[in-house]
Amino acid sequence: MDKQERYHGLDFVRAVAMMLGVVLHISMFFCDVNSFHWIAGEHKRDSINTFAVMGIHFFRMQLFMLLAGFFAELVLQRKGMNALMRDRIKRILWPFLIGIFLFMPMFMLVTNDTWPGAYTNIFDGVSMLERIKSYLLWGAFTERDVFNEYNFWHFWFIYFLLFFYLAHWLMHQLGSKDFLFKDNSLFNSLIRISLTQKWGFLILTLLAFPIHFSLQSPMFWPSHFNFQINEMIYYFGFYVFGVYLYKNITLLKSLAKNGWFYVFISIPFVFLLNGPTEKYDLMRNVVVDITSWKVANIQVWQEGIFSNSAFKSIIVFLRCAVSWTLCLGFIGLAHRYLNQPSRYVRYLADSAYWVFWVHVLFTCFFSRYAQEITFGNAVLKSVVIFYLSLFFMYLLYNKCVRYTFLGDYFMGRRKDPSHPDEVHFKTSSLFKKSIPVALMSICIAFLCGYLDDFIKKGSKREVIAEAFAARDQAFLESYDSLIRVNDRFGRNPIHIASILPEPYRRYNPIPILLNQSVDINERDFVGRTPLFYAVR
Repeated sequence: MDKQERYHGLDFVRAVAMMLGVVLHISMFFCDVNSFHWIAGEHKRDSINTFAVMGIHFFRMQLFMLLAGFFAELVLQRKGMNALMRDRIKRILWPFLIGIFLFMPMFMLVTNDTWPGAYTNIFDGVSMLERIKSYLLWGAFTERDVFNEYNFWHFWFIYFLLFFYLAHWLMHQLGSKDFLFKDNSLFNSLIRISLTQKWGFLILTLLAFPIHFSLQSPMFWPSHFNFQINEMIYYFGFYVFGVYLYKNITLLKSLAKNGWFYVFISIPFVFLLNGPTEKYDLMRNVVVDITSWKVANIQVWQEGIFSNSAFKSIIVFLRCAVSWTLCLGFIGLAHRYLNQPSRYVRYLADSAYWVFWVHVLFTCFFSRYAQEITFGNAVLKSVVIFYLSLFFMYLLYNKCVRYTFLGDYFMGRRKDPSHPDEVHFKTSSLFKKSIPVALMSICIAFLCGYLDDFIKKGSKREVIAEAFAARDQAFLESYDSLIRVNDRFGRNPIHIASILPEPYRRYNPIPILLNQSVDINERDFVGRTPLFYAVR
């Protein structure tokens, strides 16, 4: 093994995974999912953005954890454990603390973020000073229900990594008694069998399946300060896999050989699994709601885990398999085709951590305001916001990070502006190079969004969105009749309006919907009425 070799393909994978996070944290504001009020507000929500969110969520965080383990082991073998810990304290712990105590309050202030959403009455009649105090002190010393938990937003990923690095360090202190990271013969054998055989990913799937199955939802979203133990274990498995991938680095050749196979067998399931997953989440037993693996509130009920177990088993197994095949496929293809030095790949890799750290400030800020703009369509909005966010992120990166002390934290070491390659990374040069691609993708987005709007014309989907967000009372009142207006799961606007707790609404949409002839006793595809949603 060449201890100085640079894995340019994995640098590219890491950078692309960061960019997918930017896409995810834009598309979620325009997707037609009625689950999370803090992203609600767009009236013309579309299925294209929904597919982007669900597709990326299949594998992105698993891939991050895998790469984190890989590069941690790389640093450990090249520089030692002390160097690894110093680097992670400097580049992970300090940015995490600054992020949650300074960046997050500022981000939530400018985006008007609260746990029930941005369009609530929580800050009605409140001064700017009171709002700032509420965010800076995380809701302490105020009666405003800004938070329902300690939410780290995207920093939950770093929070989990801190536990993984701590576990790595603790096991290293055991020396020869380290049974987890010090060349465990069983783990070495498992990874060799899994990666040398084309269908070996099924072994990894079976290993991850029990933990994934124990989670309340096959499509589980991240927990934060009060994390779920089984979720932590699930992601830790990918971290450990990354460690052993580096220990068996020659297996990258096997991944490169089978990369296309992994990706091709994944694609159909990326399209097919989201519908059944959503259906399971809607039809699951109510005991699931009170089942918790969170460290401060562990309540495990058999029905909460094994509700509709046959249906859940199929979905979870397939989702496990797809998460592994996509991770392995992208790593393999990158190693096969992109493992040569490239100044632009290196630039993207250098900037990736900064992009991860700061991107929500721009993506969420622009998305919140774009939700209230009636011009265009949701796909067009999301693509324009993507490029707008990239411009500001990289403008700040070039001006404030790459050549300054901040570069020591976000890149490991700042760059020398006099280096010959740096002339290629001027903001103006990058802007000019990206214009053709940006214009082409904006045109494609406009056409795709236009077709989506045309297909759904007359569906009155905007009513479902407004019932969910309760943003604009006059808009809802502008409709005369809303008979037979339903989402794809048979839920009418009263079903959807019943989800948001009434005390936080700007206005109550239910009386308006009743006046517009919406049936309060209508049943969804499971047979549940709006009353069930309100009580649940």
